[in-house]
Amino acid sequence: MRILARLSLSLALLLFIPVQLLAQATATGTIRGTVTDSSSAVVVGAQATAVNTGTGLTRITTTSAVGEYVFDQLPPGHYSVKVTREGFAVGVSRFELMVGQTTTSNFH
Repeated sequence: MRILARLSLSLALLLFIPVQLLAQATATGTIRGTVTDSSSAVVVGAQATAVNTGTGLTRITTTSAVGEYVFDQLPPGHYSVKVTREGFAVGVSRFELMVGQTTTSNFH
């Protein structure tokens, strides 16, 4: 009887662990976008800053060789994204990021 009880408990624990890991993996969101100039050419090396306006969490990155930036694994909340590059106007976007959501915020 004890062996059956231990086996049942072990099986229950094994089934519970993947559910918890999956829930943790989806408790964040992603912000991504592309930065282009007035002629629609991509802007390489622009600084993109994402700020969670509720918590102050700040992430900074630069645009890639194809003008893209990505902020992944962000906690949900209200965000402000600012893009700067010398010689260009500053771009700002504000929105709410939800759990599991990928928000695209392009700057032109």
